Amino acid sequence: MTAELLLSMPVVLPLASGLVLLMGRDCPVWQRFGLVVATALHAVAALALTQRVIGDGEVLEMALGGWKAPVGIAFRADILSAMMVLVSSMVALAGAVYATAEIGRTVWRRRYAFFYLLLLAGISGAFLTGDLFNLFVWFETMLMASFALMALGRRRRTRSETIVYIAVNALSSFFFLAGLGLFYGALGSLNLTHIADQLAMTGEPADWTELYGGAVLLLLAFGTKAGAFPLFFWLPDSYPQTGIATSAVFGGLLTKVGVYSLYRVFGGTLGFLSADWGPLFLGVGAATMIVGVLGAASRAHLREILSWHIISQIGYLILGLGIFTAGSIGAGIFYTVHHIVVKANLFFASGLIARAGGSEKLAAIGGLLRTHPILAFLFAIPALSLAGIPPLSGFFAKWLLVREAFRAEEWIWAGSALAVGALTLFSMAKIWSEAFWKDSPRRFFKSRALPLVQVATVFTLGLATVTIGLASEYLFHLSTLAAGQVVGRDPTVNLPTTP
Repeated sequence: MTAELLLSMPVVLPLASGLVLLMGRDCPVWQRFGLVVATALHAVAALALTQRVIGDGEVLEMALGGWKAPVGIAFRADILSAMMVLVSSMVALAGAVYATAEIGRTVWRRRYAFFYLLLLAGISGAFLTGDLFNLFVWFETMLMASFALMALGRRRRTRSETIVYIAVNALSSFFFLAGLGLFYGALGSLNLTHIADQLAMTGEPADWTELYGGAVLLLLAFGTKAGAFPLFFWLPDSYPQTGIATSAVFGGLLTKVGVYSLYRVFGGTLGFLSADWGPLFLGVGAATMIVGVLGAASRAHLREILSWHIISQIGYLILGLGIFTAGSIGAGIFYTVHHIVVKANLFFASGLIARAGGSEKLAAIGGLLRTHPILAFLFAIPALSLAGIPPLSGFFAKWLLVREAFRAEEWIWAGSALAVGALTLFSMAKIWSEAFWKDSPRRFFKSRALPLVQVATVFTLGLATVTIGLASEYLFHLSTLAAGQVVGRDPTVNLPTTP
């Protein structure tokens, strides 16, 4: 299979499938079946791309129409891109399967499948693009689809929260576009590889003011989309207002596109800024971790707790960029892959808890350990992984990152990460105690049966979490290689190292 086909399929397949599904939008059965098939085909395409990039050791590149940098539309897949597309396809397929037993006929008729696939195309395009302008285009594609999916939510507050979500992300898009203008004025190019090569050859651009101004604006844009401190305020109230499948995909993937952009731009193309701005990234990462985990500890609603923990975990990822060593960037990439799977699975599990207990408020549910022991086990896997309990993936993700912080003698930040891990365990224990251990506060409530496909979804992602933990050595090796490709050099030689 040609490189052009492998690079284009993760974007073209969901777009084409979405258009096909529009033709049968009044048939919910067609919509359900078509969405599952389309996301499964996307997973196959992502697997083929990953096999080519990782198995054959190739970095795939494509310029549409033969137009080369700096004016062409470039697509590029290295190890990081391939890993992100693959794990995104897995979560998207899980969300599609889960949605078949959750989404009602009315929502299917409102083009839910089309917008879901449009979101997947935008996410895939963002991971595979080779230039900043098209990263902006795919961001907007992804965000337009997410706006529509939020509007299809079933809660009364959804409309007001959607307005806040749109307003904040529109502002971040303005920062993004303004930053692109400054970048182009300073460098005459928006192609990431071309910019890196130009800076390596010339040493400095003609106008440092435009370059730094553009970098600050991009940092604001990516930080907002990632949910980093202090730009996270829109996230905790937005995600819980949608359906479970939608919030799981949002929680697992959307903020990670912002983190990916931070790593790609500030860890690679503008790596010299990351070295200089390390204290800023470290401070932002620690503040994001602490504020997020304290917000989660103060909540008593399932998806609100999980949404605050999205913010907290983003702090770990920014911390890896702030330390800026070969190991820390590799650990951050490993952490990202782990967190996509675990966070999506926690949202899926929260939907089952709410269905079994009749509410998402912890005070209103209880006794599920007796009525649904399998659900208790399935929830425990991602919950313990998020808290960093061995031998699950979260333990290795945290351990690798904290180890790099200690090696770099960043004692305060390492201590912050450990303290946040303990508070994360407290939040997960609170959910367990309230939902599973204590008796149900509603004496005559009859618990509902759980759909088999949804239980299977949570089980499969739980199995993936265990597998990531067992294969952590190999996956961290891949993540370190990916870190080397991101910065454009041998990760064991040219990145800053620590004793």
